Amino acid sequence: MHHLLIEPQSRSLSVIIKNRGFLLQSIHNFKVTKDQEQLLKIVTTKMPFGKYEGRILADLPVSYLEWFNRKGFPKGSLGTQLSLVLTLKSNGMEEVIYGLKKVARNG
Repeated sequence: MHHLLIEPQSRSLSVIIKNRGFLLQSIHNFKVTKDQEQLLKIVTTKMPFGKYEGRILADLPVSYLEWFNRKGFPKGSLGTQLSLVLTLKSNGMEEVIYGLKKVARNG
């Protein structure tokens, strides 16, 4: 069983995967808080440089995210967001990204 627990820690999100159903329901019932705004940024922020410059972070290919994981993620919120996208995609949780995109579109 997996759950996703999101806790703010020193301006970053600590993500522990736990229960997929719980997370999807939470996203469905989303009320935007500061931490949730940070989570939504993975589906609204564009990659600022490199091969995939201009592409939404959540749409980056896993191979590119894995390359960053090996070489080192950028410092700050961008690195945290890229790491989160890799974690979600690597654990078969693309539906979480789809849910976040829906929330972002609906405001």
